[in-house]
Amino acid sequence: MKPILYEQNEQIFDTNGIGILDDTISSKVTEVRNSEFELELKYPIGGEWAKELTQNRYILVKPNDYDEPHAFRIYEVDKEIDSKQITVKAVTKTDELSGNIIKPISIKSATPSGAWEQIKRVAVDSISYNFISDIQTSKDTSMEIRNVLNAILGEEGSFVDTWGGEIKRTNNTIYLYSKRGRDHVTTIRPRKNLKNVKVKSSMAGKFTRILPYIKFTPEGENKVEQIIYGDIIKSPHYEDYFVKRIVPLDLSSEFNDSNSTSKESK
Repeated sequence: MKPILYEQNEQIFDTNGIGILDDTISSKVTEVRNSEFELELKYPIGGEWAKELTQNRYILVKPNDYDEPHAFRIYEVDKEIDSKQITVKAVTKTDELSGNIIKPISIKSATPSGAWEQIKRVAVDSISYNFISDIQTSKDTSMEIRNVLNAILGEEGSFVDTWGGEIKRTNNTIYLYSKRGRDHVTTIRPRKNLKNVKVKSSMAGKFTRILPYIKFTPEGENKVEQIIYGDIIKSPHYEDYFVKRIVPLDLSSEFNDSNSTSKESK
């Protein structure tokens, strides 16, 4: 199939969207087991939809010969004047789960599906993604503040760390299989040309909200560590973005024990 470009608020992906990218020079998807799932697309600067290739919009492509078309969100647009090409980098739609965070949680004797229901209850924002797993083993795990995607994979105590298995992603569902199948890995090394002129814009590492918090242990008999959450702080440009990302900010080092205890008492 030809890649299709969609607006950043698209959720269904069953139309021709903004347009079909017929002029695409190349389209490569890299998927690493339980890790990166990204698209790199090259498009002519003079192509019909060149000006429409902007950050946060989606490109729908077939990631491999077996899976259904997948939506990738554009996070970087690199215009190479010398080669007259645009290099677009995009990440799996499911990466938007990294823009939501969970509060500390202790999970007891649960399967991955049962643990997912508990994760949804402690997430700052509601989670619209489905989660399906064929793993029926019940285990315990605990997690500190982290983003939702890292609750599934990538960190100690995550689903993959606790139950094992292999992740598969679709546009609205995360699967955790005990064994997914063969690995299909493609390594991409972007061209380097020091004499070339490049214009680059990127959304990598950007966020729209901050959840501040402090950890402290109160004086007296109760020595259990506690957490105080502050009000969520929004970017002045928060409403300009459909994809909204929130990150936790630990301010514990800014308060000594006496200040923290005083703040709690108020």
